[in-house]
Amino acid sequence: MTFKDEYPLATVFEKRAQTCPDQAAVVLSDADLTYKMLLNLSQSFSIKLAQEGVGAGSTLQLETRDLPVVMASLLASAALGARLAEGAVTRNLTGAYPVTHRIYTVAPSEPDLETRAILIDDTWSPALVLGGRAWNPLSQPEIDLDAPWLLLATSGTTGLPKIVGLTQRQVVRRSLAVSDEFLAGKTRFAALFPYDCRPFFARSMAALLNGATLVDRGDWDFWIKKGVNRVSGSLKQVKALKVESISDIKLPKVEVAGAKITAKDAFDILQHFEAIDDSYGATETSKSFSNILTLTDGKTLCQKGAPRDSVVEIVDQDGSLLPALQTGEVRVRNAYCATEYLFNVSGDMSILKDGYFYPGDVGRFTKDGALEILARTVGDVLNFDGVKLNAAVIDALLTSVEGIVGAAALQSPKSDSNEVVAFAEFAEGTNRLQTAELARKACADALGPKITPVRIWPINLIPRKKDGSPDREECANLLRAGIAKASSEAQ
Repeated sequence: MTFKDEYPLATVFEKRAQTCPDQAAVVLSDADLTYKMLLNLSQSFSIKLAQEGVGAGSTLQLETRDLPVVMASLLASAALGARLAEGAVTRNLTGAYPVTHRIYTVAPSEPDLETRAILIDDTWSPALVLGGRAWNPLSQPEIDLDAPWLLLATSGTTGLPKIVGLTQRQVVRRSLAVSDEFLAGKTRFAALFPYDCRPFFARSMAALLNGATLVDRGDWDFWIKKGVNRVSGSLKQVKALKVESISDIKLPKVEVAGAKITAKDAFDILQHFEAIDDSYGATETSKSFSNILTLTDGKTLCQKGAPRDSVVEIVDQDGSLLPALQTGEVRVRNAYCATEYLFNVSGDMSILKDGYFYPGDVGRFTKDGALEILARTVGDVLNFDGVKLNAAVIDALLTSVEGIVGAAALQSPKSDSNEVVAFAEFAEGTNRLQTAELARKACADALGPKITPVRIWPINLIPRKKDGSPDREECANLLRAGIAKASSEAQ
């Protein structure tokens, strides 16, 4: 089946389900949901959500990671012409699109009084909602395929928070562009990403629209038993996989996104997978390029570039194309690239210009055609499993608290750490412990716990560059020296 981008996403899924009604769409530990069952579930969710007041102009947010509920909610929101906002940072950057409804599978202990709580329970069962009746899509509002549907957090080049509003047309196009990765009736896909974030939304929609199967999380033997042949996750998530198996079977391919893979990382990962898809992409452009990593004779690492349908170019400061092996700025263009931001702290639109997205990377193409990313064009950008944020945003939140006159946030220099730490200059006479906790709360309220400094160290003077901005590398060196000293004294 070939689907087209002139149909609403829910219609595309319905057409897909009609071609393979009895094929597994979602595989759980104790049951399988066929395409027909997931279609019925999404249709019953559409009816129930409409009864809760959801429709065009509504914005939903998921407060659950239950796989069937997430997928049914995604499809139902699309069928109703409503928007669905990614979790984490997005909820605090609502701009002109405030969240109106939150979906739960467990009643919240402290409901958000500004939104309507929707509790998914047994009454949402298709057997009760549909009662054997056929779903009537003609009763639904006409869908604007070019209106924002998925509201996704991104940092762009600068790491300053923005929101991209992907349309249903863009999501369908992006799904079609990776049809070779989600083969109908063949690919069985498992994601390490949380089920309420952009990386999962993109891949799960591509899997279902292309007729592949989603497999829930489980141990390694569960994945082998269920025939998983494609896994996706961040580098940290993939490295944290526990392969405690009675079998030495490798899985065919793992897609790793959002971080540079070292040779050692690749060798370790390839002990459990036949190949690594080192994926390069962004919220603005979706997946743009792949480097495929394999082992020859079990010991020699091989890398080969695998272009997608995107145009990925290396250019100099004047925008002129550079040949292979020459270093310059990366830019990307495709048929489903974002053209604007719905919410933009900095007001900077230079990274979306002339039909290109400038992700802020310095790179080059190798002689093997691989894309090698060497550095960022903008410093101070922190990366948390693919979620990027400019450290200056955290600095500003810390110094907004009375008693802190200067701050420098940075990623912990500890090996494999994904935590934020910070230095703070405190005003004289300040209760440092109390003020530090107030500052951490300010960050947690604005950005969520994941990007909140786990510790704030007092310092007399923060190391700074000539322009007055914090010298975060020097801050990291101070922490490394402190860690080394503590380790030496402990011995």
